[in-house]
Amino acid sequence: TNQVDLLRKWSDVNASLAPLDKDNAILYVTNAINSLARCAQLQPSFQDIVLLLNLFFEHADISSVFISTAHMCIESLPPKLLLQASPQLLVQLSHPTKDVADFVHNIVMNLLDVHFHELLFSIIVLTKSKNSGRSRAANTILEEFKMKHPVVYDEGILIRKCMLRAAITWPEMLLNQIIDAFEHFKHEQFSKMRKTLEAITEMGMKERAKCPMHVEFQKEYGENLKKLKSILESDSTSPCQS
Repeated sequence: TNQVDLLRKWSDVNASLAPLDKDNAILYVTNAINSLARCAQLQPSFQDIVLLLNLFFEHADISSVFISTAHMCIESLPPKLLLQASPQLLVQLSHPTKDVADFVHNIVMNLLDVHFHELLFSIIVLTKSKNSGRSRAANTILEEFKMKHPVVYDEGILIRKCMLRAAITWPEMLLNQIIDAFEHFKHEQFSKMRKTLEAITEMGMKERAKCPMHVEFQKEYGENLKKLKSILESDSTSPCQS
């Protein structure tokens, strides 16, 4: 315990000195990362992993830091701790330095091979990220995983769809889309408003119904959805008036 406490203090000292002494910053950062990696071996702690990854990714664009710590420190961390810190890892899939982004990609793929049940859904969510770089990286990982583990991939997608279907009812979805359409109208984003309204009308299509609750929804709101579709079709050139 005393050794771990000393290593943590040594890491804190070096991390604090790095921005104060630019000439020796690389040495300080490397010392701090190595100390936290040693702590993870002796007494694994989520807090240490968070600090370690923050330090690493903040300075990973420096080749000497990356070369000396990426494989020796980061790759040697226990998978359990990496999974706990997976949000930090996934964010770095869009790291501006290609070597770092590729390094994170490989770590995530290795984790997915064994621990897909803990990481797969997070990757799927990331494919919808507003950050185009992260979205592309997540889609690439998902495609690779699909090629390597097609059965697991299909089962994961099915489970996610069923969970979403059970968690979010169509009336709730309809209400959210109506609110979105209204917000688009307020900001004069008429094309976005129209797309949202068109998505609402698709909920009235018979083939969209996947369960008895969907069928009941279509019975209750079917006429309204038809009227909305008719309005949109009759005035396709002026979304504002629609």
